[in-house]
Amino acid sequence: MHFKIEDVPGNTTTTTSKSTTSILSSTSASSIQYGFTPTMVTSPKTATTTTTTTVTKTTTTVTTTTTTTTATVTTTATTTTTVTITITTTTATVTTTTTTTTGQQCHEIKDRITEATGSSSNGDVSYVPDFAIDGLISETWLDFFHSLHDLHAWFQVEFSNVMTINNLFVVMRYNCCSDFRFKDVAVYVGNEPARPEKVSRNQKCTFYEGPPSNGETLDLVCDAPTSGRYLIIQITNFEREPMMVNELYVCGYEGR
Repeated sequence: MHFKIEDVPGNTTTTTSKSTTSILSSTSASSIQYGFTPTMVTSPKTATTTTTTTVTKTTTTVTTTTTTTTATVTTTATTTTTVTITITTTTATVTTTTTTTTGQQCHEIKDRITEATGSSSNGDVSYVPDFAIDGLISETWLDFFHSLHDLHAWFQVEFSNVMTINNLFVVMRYNCCSDFRFKDVAVYVGNEPARPEKVSRNQKCTFYEGPPSNGETLDLVCDAPTSGRYLIIQITNFEREPMMVNELYVCGYEGR
């Protein structure tokens, strides 16, 4: 059974701490398969940012040429013997085709996130910020982050140390509203936490005009690697639409 939760007016900053083992559970939530494989960072400044796969295909063509030579040998005045000599030549042609595919590799740094906060929460425990970093994708009306209709609504994660961010994957709400609410969104990275009803003063990592489709996974790539303790996803227009984040994956490394 699905329940539609009406937006509750107000503007209260909600803070929740991420536990190592989440006590939040949902039988309606499900895992999702991404087009990338998140891997944990094991050392600072991992040099590999792309992965290249090379496939080599070899084709062998065999050409056979047969040459026949007929020789006439006269052994006596009255006897003639004909000898036929056949020469076969085989030519092998090898054709090599190389296909190279290059894709982005994500060094997922979720284990460096110490806290998730939002500009507010939509008056229900089913919309708290922790749901956006629990590793599960909700396909229902519940269990994702949903703020109120705040001015410049935002979602923020804090890291244990300064991290350098390359890109992030943001999964949209499945069944409603992302297709007209999630637009004019900036991603900021820096050492200053988000401020109520004000656009962040941190460095802008990237900007997404939007809107996306419901349930879409956005790959937001920073204009340049951007460093800081805080990553903030924020609506920059003045339409007072709520911020909604189903799930967040952040890719980068520790340090600058």
